[in-house]
Amino acid sequence: MRRYIGIVFLCVAVMVALLGCDRAEESAEKVYIAYLEACKVSAEAPLPYCHYEHEILRGYAADIGEGQLIDTYRILERNKINKDLYEFTTEVTDRSGDQQVCYQFVGRIDGEFYVMINTYEIPAELQEGLNVDDYTYYQENTLPIEDVWEQQTEEPTD
Repeated sequence: MRRYIGIVFLCVAVMVALLGCDRAEESAEKVYIAYLEACKVSAEAPLPYCHYEHEILRGYAADIGEGQLIDTYRILERNKINKDLYEFTTEVTDRSGDQQVCYQFVGRIDGEFYVMINTYEIPAELQEGLNVDDYTYYQENTLPIEDVWEQQTEEPTD
């Protein structure tokens, strides 16, 4: 009888652990969908869902204007990077009809999930298991982000 109770207890413990894993993934996806829906409303609406390591990018995100609002989206893939970080590959179409596939991340910071629009916004403590090169965009005529930081920290010359 004790053996039976032990097995039942073990099964219940495993089920609870598995439910917790599913809930984290579901919570991350719910936050991401709320973010995408907010991206349909205004340039400012998604900001509360986002985490920015660099304030200059928060300002840029707020200033991009209505031309960047999305019309439709389709989540193509969800990947668990580690227990606190998920990557979403998403096809988005903006209001002008332009379509692109993007990589965005949802990570747990201080117990809450936040969207990070690129790898530069992922805090170091969440990067375990993340291969940044897998999610880095290299497009023609694009200024590398390292150059942007350098320009922002240089003293102005008169």
